[in-house]
Amino acid sequence: MKSGFVVVCAAVSLLSGCALHHGLDQASLQEYQKQCDQLGFKSGTDAYSNCLLKQQEMDNDNTQRQMDRFIWQTPNQQRKGG
Repeated sequence: MKSGFVVVCAAVSLLSGCALHHGLDQASLQEYQKQCDQLGFKSGTDAYSNCLLKQQEMDNDNTQRQMDRFIWQTPNQQRKGG
């Protein structure tokens, strides 16, 4: 039971760290730009900006889903073993 609590605390700490970083890192921005360029959006347009925002939103959603899976699956696996 104690180890499950530690895992949840660790996950919350990781999420807190993610929440502190609001800006895009250069690698993410370049990847988003590449995706929008490949989709045919023209740099400097509103549509291009919206594409970049949508890329970031999808990336954030994927990260959240991964963290949710980690938080909810890990304690269940420990209960089966214990």
